[in-house]
Amino acid sequence: MKKIVLVLMVIVLIAACAPLASASSVESKASTQSLVDYLDTVYNKYSNNSTFDYLFRTYTTSTRCNLGILSRINAQKHLKHNIPYDTLLYPKGTPVFLVEQHKSPMDSVLYGTRNLRYNGCELIAVHNVLLELGKYKPMSQIIYDFESVGAIWLEGEFGTKIMQYNAYLKKQGVKTQEFRTVKQLDDARKDGDVFILTYRWMTDIGIHTIMVKQTDGRLMTYNNGGDALYDSFAQLIDLNGPFLMATRIAA
Repeated sequence: MKKIVLVLMVIVLIAACAPLASASSVESKASTQSLVDYLDTVYNKYSNNSTFDYLFRTYTTSTRCNLGILSRINAQKHLKHNIPYDTLLYPKGTPVFLVEQHKSPMDSVLYGTRNLRYNGCELIAVHNVLLELGKYKPMSQIIYDFESVGAIWLEGEFGTKIMQYNAYLKKQGVKTQEFRTVKQLDDARKDGDVFILTYRWMTDIGIHTIMVKQTDGRLMTYNNGGDALYDSFAQLIDLNGPFLMATRIAA
């Protein structure tokens, strides 16, 4: 038993002392790595080598859905609870883009062990994209869809695994194109493009996912804590936090 503990301590020590990836190495490998390896590299770049950060990186890059018992039980229960909010989420009762995650009644819409105010940014981005494409789905149904297949992340403590929203959109008949670097995004974007962007909070542990749309050469963000226009993705990322991944949407 003592030998096992000693081995584990050595492994942890080696992991804690591992050097961080440089920005140039992340950029050069981004186009050739699988999405899982790419995200792992990005997290290594911004890691503070804490145990929490390691778990954060491991869970978000996993390709498996977590079919926990709690997720399956909650899916049906939450569907019944959340249906009345399908109209209450909209000021006039008709579907519009959701852009104020921090306001009521987001804190009453259940997702995992939390609520949309706490962990709903990926689902809000998906909702907004589907609405933009004329494929509207009630939020209660979107929550049910994610919960029932286990796409929820640590029972909702960290929201939704970011790899799962692409898979969900594809099931809705939406074509997606992934981008691994900010430069790729700025080189490819054009008016009318719609994106889902995920970045890491600049001042906190966690990630945020939003819809972005380009009009007249500028980028409008939705549900970005004070939605604003940006001249480029480089500017958007510089002012909000480190880039993780982005997806361009096509109907």
